[in-house]
Amino acid sequence: MVASPLTAMNGERAVVFFFVFRVLSSLPLSLLPHALSLSLLSVFSLFVEIRADGCLSLFKTRPGASSGIMLGAVTLPTVMLSKLIQLSRALSLQQIEIGELEHMTMQFWAASACCCGVLIFLSILMWCAAYNKNPHFSCSVWDAKFSLSCVILFSVVCCVSLATISHTGFNTALKLLWLLCHGFAAVKLTQHLLNTFPCCASIGLFRAAISI
Repeated sequence: MVASPLTAMNGERAVVFFFVFRVLSSLPLSLLPHALSLSLLSVFSLFVEIRADGCLSLFKTRPGASSGIMLGAVTLPTVMLSKLIQLSRALSLQQIEIGELEHMTMQFWAASACCCGVLIFLSILMWCAAYNKNPHFSCSVWDAKFSLSCVILFSVVCCVSLATISHTGFNTALKLLWLLCHGFAAVKLTQHLLNTFPCCASIGLFRAAISI
């Protein structure tokens, strides 16, 4: 089900896009991979939210209310990216050590990996729910290609960024494993929250819980 532009861009999504755009417009060139990853995360989360609002009632319990998937997915990474901008400026003025910037970079990628992992989980959950409702349901080729492209591009950008702050391949492997564990833990926590609170007003509340 394809939503029209006016239907897709409600007030909440417009505010989220403005918030993300405001941060991206302040980025230095050194944080370009982070900007690309946040852009991919925003587009992917919007795609998942539109599918959730238009195809299923699983995440929408109030008439006219957004599921909050996009809001929950991009808020924490955007806030961390704004902090990275501040630290990169402080580093250029030699006010902080490089280790502090690298630590915040790892935190940014951990948060982004959690959000991306939850989006993948929600996509699979919606496909399974649609299939159970209609055994003849088949995901459109465009939906599958778009989702897979977002995930692959996000993973590539993440690997490239981590490689630039690692001195050895072993360090990069450990960091990627750490991010994978973060994403897996986020998915398991989301599963638990969905099962425990099935009538929660917004999936964004789940992302807030994961952020805490």
